[in-house]
Amino acid sequence: MKTRIPFLMMMLAVACAAQSATPELSVSVNGRTKTQLRAGQPLMVQLSVLHPLMLEAREGEEWHPVVLPALEESWAKAVRVTLYNAQGEAVDVAFTLHAPPEQRLVLNPAEQAEAAWSLSPEQTSALAEGPYLLRATLDTSTIALGDEWNGTLDAGDVAIELKAPPAEPSVAERAEDQRLLAEYAALRNALDEAIAHTEDWIRLQPENAQAHGMKGELLERAGRTGAALQYYGQAIAISEAQEQAAERHAREQHGALNQRIADLLRRLVVPQ
Repeated sequence: MKTRIPFLMMMLAVACAAQSATPELSVSVNGRTKTQLRAGQPLMVQLSVLHPLMLEAREGEEWHPVVLPALEESWAKAVRVTLYNAQGEAVDVAFTLHAPPEQRLVLNPAEQAEAAWSLSPEQTSALAEGPYLLRATLDTSTIALGDEWNGTLDAGDVAIELKAPPAEPSVAERAEDQRLLAEYAALRNALDEAIAHTEDWIRLQPENAQAHGMKGELLERAGRTGAALQYYGQAIAISEAQEQAAERHAREQHGALNQRIADLLRRLVVPQ
């Protein structure tokens, strides 16, 4: 998937027909660059490809696009996603690439591209507990032609600590399970399944604005606009109520501290 960055689209830069610019990569697991995972939870990898001038291109400046070749009909298939155990050995596990992006990627400074892979709950259940490193490597060295970027580039490592599921999970842990399962189902475009997981999440944490907002997003994707608006509204109402409660608490704390200062000053000024 390729995303345009709106404020950069207004820049008047000059593209040059020459060798591809070197891409910049970032990778995360379940939305983090360092994470803990319980066996039986899905593991979702997101790779972002950015133009090196995304935040630096200036009006009139010459630039070259990032051009990545297709391997087996998608540029993302030129990316190796590997899981390493504590001994530095590659784990024999197959990652699933979801909705393979466009074939040949041409990226200008106003765009970024994304691709996603996953391990299923069954796959993480089969892994041994302990520390792991996940690495995503883009390698076009044997397939690049002409103006396409030619080389090998690591996106960096993500540290993962895999633990056994708790015997008696807390409400927060059960809610986290439902959130991840909802995201995993959405990644597979199983929208009804994803919505059902958000409903379980909301039952566990009815005052969680993120849960209501996620259900709204999924309902919108499913074409259920009216219901989506309802859950977006609930998410906003919960968030606003929590912000107001935090502001009241801050005012109370501020008042209590001011009172302590006043009492201390009176004791200093008036001899006992």
